[in-house]
Amino acid sequence: MDAAYWNAVAGDYDDEVFNSVAADRSGVLRRRLDELRAPNRVACDFGCGVGHYLPLLAERFKRVVAVDFAADLLAVARARHGALANVQFVQADLARGRRALPRAHVGFCTNVLIHPEPRVRRAILRRIHRQLYRGGRLLALVPSTESVLYAGQRYAEWNRTLGHSEREALRMSMGATARSAADLLRGVLLAGGERTKCYLREEADLLFAEADFSVVSTDKLEFGWDEEFEGPPRWMGRPPPGDWLFVAEKR
Repeated sequence: MDAAYWNAVAGDYDDEVFNSVAADRSGVLRRRLDELRAPNRVACDFGCGVGHYLPLLAERFKRVVAVDFAADLLAVARARHGALANVQFVQADLARGRRALPRAHVGFCTNVLIHPEPRVRRAILRRIHRQLYRGGRLLALVPSTESVLYAGQRYAEWNRTLGHSEREALRMSMGATARSAADLLRGVLLAGGERTKCYLREEADLLFAEADFSVVSTDKLEFGWDEEFEGPPRWMGRPPPGDWLFVAEKR
């Protein structure tokens, strides 16, 4: 998941990449954004992608800095939202780059801490920590390991209803969940076929604590089964899958 990968998906981003803004069924994301609203302060979208969050942030903050390391994603974001007068676009690699960035009172990091390598994830979070003022808040959305495993169980059940044996149904589900038992234990699971870091709730709490953040709130951002599967059966119903949405404060 380097810049080349994200540049390659830029043209099909809306079809290939999960849109948490559109998928949020309960509106918890907008509620948390409203709580963080600060019309006289600066917000930074760390890993803005094609800019799904930028209109929401632009109306809630005095100034918004949109950062991404993939030039093609940033070009799409600028083409879509460049008319927002209070948004600044910056290309920077949070894990390795040393380009100076404006400091911010509020940060947003949505499905950015997903690289399979721990050192890369820690480097990104350290950089975010440095960019925030003391007492600044970070809204972070990360994939949920619990939800991915739950979806795998439901997928196995679905295949059993289609006539597959128990063994075959489990094999198919495991093949769609992780590439190895070691990856499964690490929480490096498959999303769209790509190895993606997912988090247990307690694991994410530890990650933020180690980076000198205090978790203020934790929510499950629920989305529909159609975000997991193509044409899911109606009997899947509730509870739905979801991601973890954290608000954390820089100590």
